[in-house]
Amino acid sequence: MQVPGFRGNSEVMTIGASALILGVAAIAAAVALESAWLYFAARVIGGIGFGAGFQRGLRSVLELLPPLQRGGTLSSLYLVSYMACGVPTLVAGLLIPTLGLQNVVNGYAALVIVLSLAALALLLGSRIKRIRRA
Repeated sequence: MQVPGFRGNSEVMTIGASALILGVAAIAAAVALESAWLYFAARVIGGIGFGAGFQRGLRSVLELLPPLQRGGTLSSLYLVSYMACGVPTLVAGLLIPTLGLQNVVNGYAALVIVLSLAALALLLGSRIKRIRRA
């Protein structure tokens, strides 16, 4: 059900991925420039992007499931999500002493941006398919 005035899942995930790209790039710039104010502003932008994408991604998956399967699926999604956030943090902590903070931040930012661009490409592809079917 689409509520008037609210955007659909695909639109919000597109906005979220775009904000995540902008936020992560700005975080890398903030670390390079050693700018605290840019870092905190970038965290807000990236957080909005991550939150929008994650929330609408969950919604798009859960609304396809029967009510009795939603709890198990949600717990599995959260487990994967926590691992996806925790493992890179541990790896970064191990790499910083040898590669340096700036190199690790740049590498992680590049990875997140590439994955976000892939998500945007998939969202665009699915949107084009829906338009063609309509």
